[in-house]
Amino acid sequence: MLRDWLKRFLFGFSLAISVLLLSLFILPYMVRAGFGISPPYINNENLGQGSHYEKKITLVRGDPTEDWKVELITNVPGADDWISVDRGKEFIMPKGEQQVPIVFSVDVPKNAKFDRYLGSIRVKTAPVRPPEQGTVSILLGGQIDVDLTVTKEVFNFEVK
Repeated sequence: MLRDWLKRFLFGFSLAISVLLLSLFILPYMVRAGFGISPPYINNENLGQGSHYEKKITLVRGDPTEDWKVELITNVPGADDWISVDRGKEFIMPKGEQQVPIVFSVDVPKNAKFDRYLGSIRVKTAPVRPPEQGTVSILLGGQIDVDLTVTKEVFNFEVK
């Protein structure tokens, strides 16, 4: 009785170890997608009415083997119209480019209300060509947090 229990235990233990070892060697080759945003924020607490502000953000992907379509969806209540992108709200991340810089411009209207504007910009990516029949397509994306403050007291520092 003890012998049968020991055999079952050893069989279960060796099966668990085998599955663990297989997953360590196989899974890294199955998952090859990666996407990041650096830095993932647009912050400025010192904007004046009628001011202009730019922020460079880099989109990074792990394996640039195909073209990706990028879509930017702005959700900053009260300030959506102020934000523009040098590449447009939809553009292509070309094959072979691992890092793609984009420049966000914030143009505060002269009659903007003195307030803090919080929100986000969603970044959605998808392959340009549709997936082959019977395959699964992985969509990657991220979020850029937005924190803008329009204030009466604008400080202008000159560095010499």
